[in-house]
Amino acid sequence: MKCFPALVLLLGVPLLGTAQAPSPDSLTTQLSRLASASGLPGFGVAVVNSTGILYEHSFGYANRQTRQPYSAGTIQNVGSVSKTFIGVALLKAVEQGLFTLDTPINEVLPFAVHHPRAPAQPITIRQLATHTSGIIDREAAYRKAYVPRTAATAALDSAERHALAQWQLAAFLRDYLSPKGRTFRPANFSPDAPGTAYHYSNIGAALAAYLIELKSGLSFAEYTRRYIFEPLKMHDSGWLYEPRRANRYALNYKPGGQPLCPYSLLTYPDGGLLTTPHDLGLYLAEILRGAAGQPSLLLTHASFQTMLGPQFAAAAPPRNLHPKEPNSGIFWAIRRNGQIGHTGSDPGASSFMFYNPQTGIGKVFITNVALDENEALTKQFGAIWQLLDTLPAAK
Repeated sequence: MKCFPALVLLLGVPLLGTAQAPSPDSLTTQLSRLASASGLPGFGVAVVNSTGILYEHSFGYANRQTRQPYSAGTIQNVGSVSKTFIGVALLKAVEQGLFTLDTPINEVLPFAVHHPRAPAQPITIRQLATHTSGIIDREAAYRKAYVPRTAATAALDSAERHALAQWQLAAFLRDYLSPKGRTFRPANFSPDAPGTAYHYSNIGAALAAYLIELKSGLSFAEYTRRYIFEPLKMHDSGWLYEPRRANRYALNYKPGGQPLCPYSLLTYPDGGLLTTPHDLGLYLAEILRGAAGQPSLLLTHASFQTMLGPQFAAAAPPRNLHPKEPNSGIFWAIRRNGQIGHTGSDPGASSFMFYNPQTGIGKVFITNVALDENEALTKQFGAIWQLLDTLPAAK
């Protein structure tokens, strides 16, 4: 689950002129033109505020081969936007008294994790959630977290799939982080001691979700279903492929148009959320409610302030921060222009979800192709993203 260092630069750069704000119908027409002229297989967008979804529409194809349209109900993986759900789940677990953000992870884990270059310094949950733990993604090991979706796995019933996913997550993390593990190496950690430098870490994020499993007694998939998806009526969201919805899933594509084989992720919480443009719009609208101090179905106002507030002291930030994202919430990126959200990228999938605290408007974009692998697609996304700002209600 990569972040988007190049694409993030586009999020605050005006790409369009100051044309008259279109009506929703006119916006759909303009987006349709951009979609037709683009190389995007399909995509869905939503514009939201704290009252709900102001605009949503989808374009192109979820499956080019079968001509299946991409719709607001098309299900696909969204990459690292998934990490924001770990953030919500962590704050819910704090509210439940399972731990605090400053709890050392070794007080929860059944195996000890020590940074090889600072073994006496505890790693905390907050450090996992701000990518400052010192745990990094060693490519040779992390790429093995991506596995083909097999017919045998798909044939398991729901309880068996969830039990398998829970076991695989625990096994991967133990192997990678415990000195006795098969894939453990000192190179699984950065040269920097915990809390001193920013290193984006998918494995660190998956570890945070695993801590929730250990303390709650629920799989992360079940925990998020109970405390996020069900309250928000995100009926088409989950973490594991469901054969009964086979005709609802988007096919992932390479930038050249070739379809990819379906895959799953052993460290699924770090980027394996399967959701729809509509459901993600519902989620972001609820985040805006909580951010504005309105009653929320997810968290208390204090928890929202912690989750979305800057975690790094301005006078002493960790090293290695991206200049466009100089601070971080709890698995929520805080951009220099004040926008808060996350990007997501995976083979054949890209997603963007950000909101502006000043305007109270949020935007969602999901597509079934990896944008960061193609400059032309990146520019096409940028035009679509900026056009969403012209919706009259988004002013």
